[in-house]
Amino acid sequence: MRTIPRWLVASMVLVGCRPAAPAVANHAPLDPPSAVEAVLTRWYDAMQRHDSAGIASPLLPEFFIFEDTTVIAGAALVKELVDGAAAGSQTAALTGFRTVVMDSAAWTSFRNREVWTPTQGRPDTLDFLESVIFRKRNGQWLMERYHATRINRPGR
Repeated sequence: MRTIPRWLVASMVLVGCRPAAPAVANHAPLDPPSAVEAVLTRWYDAMQRHDSAGIASPLLPEFFIFEDTTVIAGAALVKELVDGAAAGSQTAALTGFRTVVMDSAAWTSFRNREVWTPTQGRPDTLDFLESVIFRKRNGQWLMERYHATRINRPGR
């Protein structure tokens, strides 16, 4: 029976115990959260201006919104907003963003205080908690899913 030299055993143990080479990331740097949040700011600005192209452009084809208890597809939402332009205008103040960006996906949650001013009547203030899921396509952040829950319902 032949024995293995101790120096060979020791070198095999040392080779097996050495730390692995650090992984090298080949990813582009992540976009800052502000890049995603800016999409929402521009979207609400487009709504205020009744700009149908600006409302539709950041929506993916599969976009839908859970607006409180109603599900609305992207095309229907754009139509509803454009058709409602003659009834009044709205402003939005988005605050308290909690945004996460990961490669080609991002999500954010925030508060939205909207003021609806009808062409006739008094303004109405609406407070929402909202969350949005984004996908990055062709270098642009686009909205895929949106959820808005009103938090200041009358009579509560």
